[in-house]
Amino acid sequence: MAVLIGAPIGLIAGFFRGWIDFFLVQIIDIFIALPGLVLALIITAMLGPSVVNLAVTLGVVTAPTVARLVRGQVFVVREMVFVEAARATGASSFWIIRHHIMPNTMRVVWAQFAINVAFAIFTSASLSFLGLGVPPPAPDWGGMVRDGSMFLPILPLLSLGPGAAVALTVFTFYLVGSSMNETPSRNDR
Repeated sequence: MAVLIGAPIGLIAGFFRGWIDFFLVQIIDIFIALPGLVLALIITAMLGPSVVNLAVTLGVVTAPTVARLVRGQVFVVREMVFVEAARATGASSFWIIRHHIMPNTMRVVWAQFAINVAFAIFTSASLSFLGLGVPPPAPDWGGMVRDGSMFLPILPLLSLGPGAAVALTVFTFYLVGSSMNETPSRNDR
């Protein structure tokens, strides 16, 4: 959801610049100024705990980061020679965005996607631990950590197991995200 919201905003802001860029960046900065977990707590408290509300919350919280990243990549790509050549042939702005800008920014977007998934898993577990995540009948690592915390002196694996699963999954997605950023794009080859 963060990529679906943030990538188009970043593409528009970075490509068209001017007052559109200024307006969109101001909105992005408002969301980035608040810590992600605090913003997620506020939105979840307003919407209530459910799987759909959690997905919406995590998408809204992480979309500004994606938008800012895509905007920066668009600034670089839009000044390259092949984009200038497309402009010289009379290609429309939307054709240039679709055929030149988007393909050359997607490597970074996918890397950020993997990092956002890691953040979403961690935030979801944190919200569930606090009782604001997925409702109890559904399995959730944060809820399992909370439920097992009552038995920490007797059986610590009830909390440590789901906590370790969260940590391992988040670490794995961070590794995937960093490795995706190192593969060459179409124009690097």
